[in-house]
Amino acid sequence: MAPAGATGRLSRAAAREIGRLLTPTGRTEVRYGGGPPGRRQLGPVEVAVVEPLIVEVSADVAADSGVLRHPARLTRARPDLGIEDLPDPATGH
Repeated sequence: MAPAGATGRLSRAAAREIGRLLTPTGRTEVRYGGGPPGRRQLGPVEVAVVEPLIVEVSADVAADSGVLRHPARLTRARPDLGIEDLPDPATGH
């Protein structure tokens, strides 16, 4: 799995819900060029790595090099699903 883009700003209620579902791994990574939409950061940003969490989003399909051009909008979290429940992007199964 790899990030495909970013969400827009979450409502406080959505942020609380997602925050309760995130499980930290204890690791951090340095990412470049990230930041909230409209406030791009050019330098390195240290981020906390969490266990995968499946969510449904509403997104414009426009992409550049596999990355969404516009922020996705969170629809709902799906803690009932794991990575193994998702279709393989290469085969669709």
